Amino acid sequence: MPRRYSDINRGPLLQQAYQRRQQYLARDLAERNATAQIGTRTSSPTVFVLVKPFGEDLGAEIDGYRVRTNQRNRQQLGDDIGNRAKIPAEADEFLVNGNYTPAKLKLFVKTSSSPATSRITGIRYLRANGQSYSHPFGSNAATDREFLAFNQIAIGLRNASPNNRVSYSPEKISEER
Repeated sequence: MPRRYSDINRGPLLQQAYQRRQQYLARDLAERNATAQIGTRTSSPTVFVLVKPFGEDLGAEIDGYRVRTNQRNRQQLGDDIGNRAKIPAEADEFLVNGNYTPAKLKLFVKTSSSPATSRITGIRYLRANGQSYSHPFGSNAATDREFLAFNQIAIGLRNASPNNRVSYSPEKISEER
C-alpha cells in the first residue's frame, strides 16, 4: 500500500486516542494535573541571584533585579551562567519587581530512552529519561544581546555532552500596573 495512505490506516487507533484525549480534557484541572504528573523530586533550598536586564540601564548604583532559583539548579548551571547571574553580596543594591521576569536557560540532560505508554491517549512512544534544570540569566554589559548571550552559554553546554538539550525563555518586562 502506498505510504500516503499510512495515516488513514491508523484511523481506528487514532480515533481511540482522540476520544481518550477528549475525556482527559473534559476533566477538571486538579484531575488533569494528577494524571499528568510523572514523579516527585525533593525540594531544593531557594537561592537568590542578581540579574541585569538586557537593553535596560539600571544606573551605577543598582546591581540588578533579585530573582529566585534553587540550589540544585545553581550547582548544575552556575559555572556555565557565570557572572550573568551572581549571588548578591551584603553591599549590593537590587530591585525586587514583580513586573520583571528574567531570561531563563533550560537544560535537559538525557540519560536513556525507554518505551512508555501515554496515560492520556494510550499510545506507546519512546520516552527520554533524564534530569531537567533551569536558571535565570542576564546581561554582562550594556551592549549584550539576549539571544547571543543564550547562544554563548548553550554552545558550552551542548559541547559538554551530545545528550544535552538546551533552550530558553526570553525575558519579559511588563508595564507598571
